[in-house]
Amino acid sequence: TAFFAALSADLDRTTPDGFVYLASWNCEIDLACLPGGGSLHSKLTTMGQAGVELRMQLWAAGPVVQGLGPVIFVPHVRDAAAAIERWKLEPAVNNPVAVTAVNAIPNGFAFLDNRHARFGSHHQKVADVGGIEFSRDRVNRTSNGSPFFDTSVRIAGPGAQRVLTSYAERWAAHPDGAAHPLTRAGLPSGSAVGTVRVQVAQTYAAGLPFPRAIKTASHLTTHAILGARRYFYMEDQYYVGDPQLGSAIKTVLREQPQVIGIVVMAAEDSVTDLPDVGFRRRKFINDIAGQFPGRFLVFEAVGDDGTSTGPRAYVHSQLTLVDDEALVIGSMNSSRRSWNHDSEIMASLVDLAGPTGTAGMPGFAKATRMAIWAQHLRLIGTGPTPLDPLDLSLAAWVAAAAGAPGLAVRVYPPPGSVAQRPFGTDAARDLYWDMFADPS
Repeated sequence: TAFFAALSADLDRTTPDGFVYLASWNCEIDLACLPGGGSLHSKLTTMGQAGVELRMQLWAAGPVVQGLGPVIFVPHVRDAAAAIERWKLEPAVNNPVAVTAVNAIPNGFAFLDNRHARFGSHHQKVADVGGIEFSRDRVNRTSNGSPFFDTSVRIAGPGAQRVLTSYAERWAAHPDGAAHPLTRAGLPSGSAVGTVRVQVAQTYAAGLPFPRAIKTASHLTTHAILGARRYFYMEDQYYVGDPQLGSAIKTVLREQPQVIGIVVMAAEDSVTDLPDVGFRRRKFINDIAGQFPGRFLVFEAVGDDGTSTGPRAYVHSQLTLVDDEALVIGSMNSSRRSWNHDSEIMASLVDLAGPTGTAGMPGFAKATRMAIWAQHLRLIGTGPTPLDPLDLSLAAWVAAAAGAPGLAVRVYPPPGSVAQRPFGTDAARDLYWDMFADPS
């Protein structure tokens, strides 16, 4: 709700000589998610008529989702109906509708982008950077765990130029984008300098759209984790891991014995869109937890109703927080696919003023940590209570790991639980995983 309200306000402030550039994995352009029940379609129509330059690039999705998805994917999941809803009907249908709509608006141009690695996707979310996009599962009850628990960051001032550059590079690398230049991308993005240093990085497979592979997005996360001296905290929908991630976590826990690692993931019962997720999660997590008992604490979210399928049990955030000083946020999941294969965008934000911030207010990273942890460590049925100081907050996670009842998170894997694997032999599962589900 906060995301869509803030984005709507930014759109309202855009002057006729300005621009709106968007990229997304899925865009339901007529979704009534803006304040007052408005949609992105209606908002952009008014803006385009006023002279605002509108540009949109969306994942083409069609061949992968409509062809391979139902044939290979759906038979192997526990909830085939939910899988069809997510994979066959979402981006493959919504994105062409959104492109047609924008192209009918004065000063608007949009295209579908299929220039990505085999069985990959364009997963970036821009203008604001993070996991939130114009999808029903962010605002409505559409499937297990929805509406999702999700986060994005609004970057203003000179830091926004980094996001714009990332967008413009991918736009110009596509023939349709090159034929319709971003004529207003050179406008100043604001001169106000804040107290946060911003970096923006990406993932692109080799040749798509650039000649060489780009994997700088993963560097932001690994460098943040390696820099931890008190804690690192991660949120992710899958958390099936990548070798670089596992190496960074083991290194910091080995070399910094005072560091504690905390992970919150989407509840496994709500993750119907990735077969074999339970087995792959356990394989990655147990390897680390077994080497560092009591220092790598992993949880899955619990819905607002206390179940593993209730509202907000599906954590979709792609977020890493370190020491109340820095955070990394964007579209990159903790998986081989996101770290190497799909197009992704991540932003790192470092508090120059440190956790104490300025004018008696906590720094950005600390304020984010307090707000998010207050949601997860609250008792079901109660409102969030910000946790501070840091020692008290970390103690609350240790108590949660010991089985403190009634919280909005629970220990993963739940005691006595067994991963439900898709049909077939181990060889068939590995082939599916390495080629389709989580290619590197």
